[in-house]
Amino acid sequence: MDLDTVVNELYGLLPEDFAATRNTRAGEAQSAGDRDLAAAIRQLRRPTTSAWLANLLVRERPVEIAALLGLGTALLKAQSDLAGTEMRRLSQRRQDVVAPLSDAARQLARDRGREVSESTIRELEETLDAAVADSVARAALASGHLASALRYSGLGSAELRGVVARPTANVPRAASRGNAQAQTGPTRLGAGGTKSTGRTRREPDAVVSSAEQEETEHARRRQRALEEIDRCNDAITEAEDLLRSLRKERTRAQADLQKAERALEASALRRRR
Repeated sequence: MDLDTVVNELYGLLPEDFAATRNTRAGEAQSAGDRDLAAAIRQLRRPTTSAWLANLLVRERPVEIAALLGLGTALLKAQSDLAGTEMRRLSQRRQDVVAPLSDAARQLARDRGREVSESTIRELEETLDAAVADSVARAALASGHLASALRYSGLGSAELRGVVARPTANVPRAASRGNAQAQTGPTRLGAGGTKSTGRTRREPDAVVSSAEQEETEHARRRQRALEEIDRCNDAITEAEDLLRSLRKERTRAQADLQKAERALEASALRRRR
């Protein structure tokens, strides 16, 4: 058993089966003496419903997903070539590709006894749109290991923190380097036109120190916000599962009520007779 095998198994399951199977696999790794693998498995996040649908499409509709990814690649080429007519044509095709995939996702969910909400479908479509627009998002979707929806703001590359089970394993190296450059900021020109990746030495040490502290604090706030988003996503997924379960119980209870009322009416009729 290795992490790749476990990840592929877990992200192909129904969301409600994820946690139990994850804990089982982590226990097996622990029993085998592989503590690092057990810890890595326990850190895997249960997918949201929209992420589960995206992973399901990758597994069950590979031809349509390949067409979506190919459209994104073609659109990127048209943009780099400044081919306006081709860009417009490909942009018009986007909805023709995304809409059938949304319908297919609904049907795949129904085949597994699940009904999905409109908000979930919108999140799925955001993920598919992001894959068309961005090469990093395309690699993430193609992995089939999404934990939450993809979003693309149109600036830089799509953010993968907490979105893919194993970003470093599923995203091409070139894309990872692009993200690293985007996070560290663009290279600036110092005195005489020489490249400088940070503040110039002429700035007072106190200013540099203050800026570094401010940057560290912002990074901590950003991390806390990301963790809170992850927690909320998990809570939403659990709430959706609970709501579906309660609706099924209500349906069964209503059926029992109708049977009981009919039996009561029959008993009352026999008593009167």
